[in-house]
Amino acid sequence: MIKKLKRIFKSSIPQQKVNLLVHSPWVGDSSKAILVKKLAFLSQDYGWNMKVTRHPIEFGELLMSKLIPTAIVVMNDIRPIEIYLDMASDQGIPIIGMDSMDCPYLTASVSSNNASMARESAAYLAAETKGEIVIIGSNAHPMIYERELVAKFEFATHSHIEVSQTLDYDSSLGHQILKKKLADVIKSDKGEQISGVWSAWDRPTLVITKMIDKLGYSERIKVAGVDGTKGTLALLKSSRSLIATSAQDLDGIAQRVAHLVSIKTERLSPDLPHIQLPARLHTKSDLLEDLSI
Repeated sequence: MIKKLKRIFKSSIPQQKVNLLVHSPWVGDSSKAILVKKLAFLSQDYGWNMKVTRHPIEFGELLMSKLIPTAIVVMNDIRPIEIYLDMASDQGIPIIGMDSMDCPYLTASVSSNNASMARESAAYLAAETKGEIVIIGSNAHPMIYERELVAKFEFATHSHIEVSQTLDYDSSLGHQILKKKLADVIKSDKGEQISGVWSAWDRPTLVITKMIDKLGYSERIKVAGVDGTKGTLALLKSSRSLIATSAQDLDGIAQRVAHLVSIKTERLSPDLPHIQLPARLHTKSDLLEDLSI
């Protein structure tokens, strides 16, 4: 895949040394960590010097250091660094979003279609279940919260489905709190009305799927979610409760971001698009069909 990228974009690999500054406050999250690693690999291929920051102050210090970035890539919630992005924009430094929130300082951006991922996975869970659904989301992260709202809207269009509870997952507090919350909700469901759990991203998907399987609820309660990283796809094969995950095209996102950085550092194009790549819904039934061939 990298060789193919070389052939396509060989003519636009910049000759000058590029200092690429990447800001990813959630780099510990599985899909974000994967994107950073893929971009780092591509940066080596291009011969760029890439630095990654997690904290706004660290980002600001690097931005104002002697090693001025040639280009900036931002991810996730960029509100804490907007003051620095304003400064970088004034200096003419191209700013590219990689699976990030939108903001007026972005020269271009590449992301998955957030709404489509949430809608497709929620619709699949609704089609495979009947009764009450529990949603795992996060009010603290705008992009995750957007998925949560889209999923709720989708579930509301199915008369046989009711969202009974929404559990807010704070990853900084660890998995045990989420596991306890969900276990208490399921155990208090004396009428066995809960038939599904929808998760807004991979980390809670992995936690709740393993917990539901371990507690023996996998025949009654099914799980679907968003992101589809390798760990979730592996669990989709082995788990009896996880039935679907919407997987982002992480290779495609990283490759297009690298190409945009290359173009902007060579000043080859004044205006570039905000690209949304389609995701792929992986389901348990698809896997079973593949195994039967």
